[in-house]
Amino acid sequence: MKNGFDAYIKNLENLRAHIDYDTLARIEQTIGIYIKQKNNFLYMAGVGKNSDILHQASKTYNSVGVKTINLDITNCKHGDFGLIHEHAVLICTSKSGNTKELIEFMQLLKKVKKGTQVILIHSSKLAITPELCDISLYVPCIGEADSLNIIPSCSLINFSTVLHLIVFSVIRDKFTLEHLVKNHPLGSIGKVSDG
Repeated sequence: MKNGFDAYIKNLENLRAHIDYDTLARIEQTIGIYIKQKNNFLYMAGVGKNSDILHQASKTYNSVGVKTINLDITNCKHGDFGLIHEHAVLICTSKSGNTKELIEFMQLLKKVKKGTQVILIHSSKLAITPELCDISLYVPCIGEADSLNIIPSCSLINFSTVLHLIVFSVIRDKFTLEHLVKNHPLGSIGKVSDG
């Protein structure tokens, strides 16, 4: 058990030391400019467990006022591309960056939605998909927490950390407690009184 905790801690320390902060700043700027234009929705898409991490991050984004739509990659080629407007910004995550479904999705996206900017967050220097995206962020992962080093665990925590830090940077200068209370009127932050 202790080794598992150590794996998570080592991964986060390595991430902090080796992430490309310039690319992170570029992502923050791209998203910040985009969401100011007509209060746009930010799109997210991943495959498998990456999709789950994006759904969880999306809930945080929505709760702080950055509206998101999670896309099911499989359903997009059966009509859900209609959810995406022209010149959208989309975040994809993939550990390998070589997932067949993601590659096909990104290829189709570029054909049917002109001007869409794709941000790819991945953990492989051998990834193919960075060629299909506008911004590629390599998120280093030095190993997973299981004994076989197979089950996505530390890599997903790294992705989740990066996704949350991005939105916190995007909203940094314009987010207040009053804003948060409006988004959480019945939560522990902002209880609605009867009087």
